[in-house]
Amino acid sequence: MLSATALVCMAAVRPAGAAPRASIRMGSPNDLLIIGTGTLGTLAARQWLDAYPDARVVGETRSTKRHDELRAAGVEVRTKGSAQSDVFPNVLICFSPGVNLDFPAEVRGALEMWNGSGGCVFTSSGGVFAEDDGGVVSEDSPTSDSERSARMLAAERFVLEAGASVLRLAGLYTDERGAHNFWLSQEKVDQWGGGLINLLHYEDAASGSLAALKAKLGPRVLLLGDDVPLTRSQIVDAALKSSLYAGMKAPIFTKDSGAMGKRYDTALTRSLIDWEPKYPDFDAFMTRT
Repeated sequence: MLSATALVCMAAVRPAGAAPRASIRMGSPNDLLIIGTGTLGTLAARQWLDAYPDARVVGETRSTKRHDELRAAGVEVRTKGSAQSDVFPNVLICFSPGVNLDFPAEVRGALEMWNGSGGCVFTSSGGVFAEDDGGVVSEDSPTSDSERSARMLAAERFVLEAGASVLRLAGLYTDERGAHNFWLSQEKVDQWGGGLINLLHYEDAASGSLAALKAKLGPRVLLLGDDVPLTRSQIVDAALKSSLYAGMKAPIFTKDSGAMGKRYDTALTRSLIDWEPKYPDFDAFMTRT
């Protein structure tokens, strides 16, 4: 039988490639830390607790706005910057970059909360791909050199170096959240209606993120979407099929041309994480709401 000293020493060993550990805490292998517990993070927390009711799930937020909702769902809450040094076997990093120029550094700091024993996933964006002429992109397609993409790609590099996975997501939506909701509030939109948008329901983004987490694929780039891209005009037309937008009019897209966008091929990621979307496409979802 191992001595108590030997057990402590074994617990202090960091798996190869894992991020530095802040402290050691004994807990369940299903414990989960979600850094960025907004819409996506909250759905992920609920789904994880449905699967692992006895797990400790901690949601970190920038403000206290969602704390009551999270506590009611059984999630421990903490705000960013609070004096917390716990490390977790599973970590989902899903906060938005916004206009934060220190975004890559924030992601690197978040990785220190992972002890390397479970899965760690960073939700990135398929917007980093360079393709803009309507072509197909997959996990290893060339990326853009735009300033916005450069920040996201810098964050991705920290994630991969730590031995964690990057999950690039399509444009997220619910019935009342997403580009369609904004466009339908406008009379005119200063964009081309023909540009393609890849889409993914928030619930599917959450389930896909957790599937990637459980797959423990290590330093790998993944791509997730419903694989049914629609033009901006098609998105508006689909949204108008919903009872939520009854009586509303489609906006006028004022530009006659523009970038065609891209088409996601997520077959490889789906196979690797054994996942399929609950909502196969935006049009079908809006038709039923």
